[in-house]
Amino acid sequence: MSTAVIWFRRDLRLHDNEAVATATKNHSDCLFIFTIDPWFYSQPETGWLRVEFLFEALTALHDLLAAQGSRLVLLKGSSVEAVTNLLRIMKANNLNPELYFSHDVQVAYGRDRDNAVKSFCTANAITVHECYSFFLLHKEAEMDSWRKRYYTFQQAPKFEVPSDINSSQETLKIIGTMPTIDPHDIASTMSLTIPKPRQQMFRGGEDSGRLALYNFLKSRVDGYHWKISRPFLAQNGATSLLGPHITFGTLSTRTIYQSATKHMRKVESVNPKLGFSIAAYLDRIRWRDSFTQRLWFHPELMWQNRFPEFDVVYNQEPLQPLQQEYFERWKSGTTGFPLLDASMRQLQQDGFINFRMRAMAATFLTINCGISWHYGAQHFMNCLVDGDIAINHWQWQMQAGITNPLNPAFRMYDPTKNFRDRDTGAHYVHFWLPETRGKNVETILQSASPMLNFAETRKINGKRVADIRKVVRARVLQKHSIEGDKAVTALRVTTNYKKYSHDRYKKIFNKADVKQPTALDDR
Repeated sequence: MSTAVIWFRRDLRLHDNEAVATATKNHSDCLFIFTIDPWFYSQPETGWLRVEFLFEALTALHDLLAAQGSRLVLLKGSSVEAVTNLLRIMKANNLNPELYFSHDVQVAYGRDRDNAVKSFCTANAITVHECYSFFLLHKEAEMDSWRKRYYTFQQAPKFEVPSDINSSQETLKIIGTMPTIDPHDIASTMSLTIPKPRQQMFRGGEDSGRLALYNFLKSRVDGYHWKISRPFLAQNGATSLLGPHITFGTLSTRTIYQSATKHMRKVESVNPKLGFSIAAYLDRIRWRDSFTQRLWFHPELMWQNRFPEFDVVYNQEPLQPLQQEYFERWKSGTTGFPLLDASMRQLQQDGFINFRMRAMAATFLTINCGISWHYGAQHFMNCLVDGDIAINHWQWQMQAGITNPLNPAFRMYDPTKNFRDRDTGAHYVHFWLPETRGKNVETILQSASPMLNFAETRKINGKRVADIRKVVRARVLQKHSIEGDKAVTALRVTTNYKKYSHDRYKKIFNKADVKQPTALDDR
């Protein structure tokens, strides 16, 4: 007899969880653990609203397991020490542990942690089962087949919730000898004070995630392809609200994919516009998962510029006094650009802003303020409930003008133009900037006091970035350049996707003007 130890990380669910399904099928005695590792809570990128969501998800997972006669054991301490110590004690008590966990895309600490635990298991003849919580290729040379294999994975049958979960009293008794944390009082047990007020947009836990998915597909997905770029509509439910659930794995993207695809197939013939909205969301899910894959192959992109030529302008050197002033005003939402200020205030309070506002905030900080993306990326991670390094940091590099150098153009978002186009009734700005209430867009703009000249800074700093892109482009296009081949592929993929999206939009909406809102509009 052996005992399964299921080590949760960012797969905090029972539905469609390979590790849970396989372990409970193969073992009659199962122990479910999660480590509360002090390292995580001491990181400069820790966001307390995200921590709050995590704690809610852990409590909810414990309750789901308790309903089946088990529990979630929260081990306190260094992950390597906590897990290996548990396995050592179990082995000494003849419980013959086998370890199950899901692959995750990690920073260096996480990879070192996993390697250390696996090395311990190898040295102590403990079987390790590495499972998949989402699609992941392990060889970059196979990336040409990524899309096809991704859809094969997403369309495969989901792992069902085990009908029977058993944790023996003998196994649970072992836990009594170790430092653990009460799943219903994690913050107090850890002596953590969450400094942010509770946000209202998201609730952690698998049931909360499944309810959010149901409500999204039932009604809120209608018009998703254009509503998501309108911040007031997004704030009031025009987005999926599933980001944090994907980040912490309270929902699998396969569950989302299959539920959304099923609904799309049912409605697209009678309501092609609704079908288009669902397809736009599915595109975004694939796009998100492709970013996760990129970080798996290139963890250095967490802080390293994709192309070293940009090191001269984007680095972690201390900010100059004027830059520091710009940065503080950008963070606090006091730049004098109304839409940008509203966005930054929502980010602080809700831990969320819609994608277009994220992109606008990023281009403003990097291009107009001349501040490295590293500073903005860390601030976003401090705030976002759905903060995910794989997406956040790469998006910051994209908005800073670093990526896709073969494209001669790169986007710079104008906060004034976006205010006029995306918040035409000023509802969003009125909500977050009370002093503007009762005024229309033009009156608000006339009374605003911008901290910098947008057109001038765009011209000067934009040219600096454009010139570096030319240097990168010349280098990567050299004969026999691996980077050149990758850049050509990236340009081809994005160009083809734009054409496909525009053609699909024109066909369904009978529009000749491809500048109408499309699924690509936010990118």
